[in-house]
Parts: sequence; C-alpha cells; structure tokens
Amino acid sequence: MGAKEKVLEYLKQHLNKWIHNQELRKISMANDTRA
Repeated sequence: MGAKEKVLEYLKQHLNKWIHNQELRKISMANDTRA
C-alpha cells in the first residue's frame, strides 16, 4: 500500500476528527521506501 492510500485510509477511519499534520507525515513516511 502506497503513502497516499495509507493516508486516505487513515482519514476515512478518523472522519470528523482533527488530525495534526505531523501525524499524517508519520503515516505517509511509514512505507516510503525512497527515504
């Protein structure tokens, strides 16, 4: 699963909740093999 898909899935699971950008960054970087 790519970074975009992981972030989208996370957002779907946390609808109507405030999510800090650092949390999204952590999620998207978790599977980023280019880093």
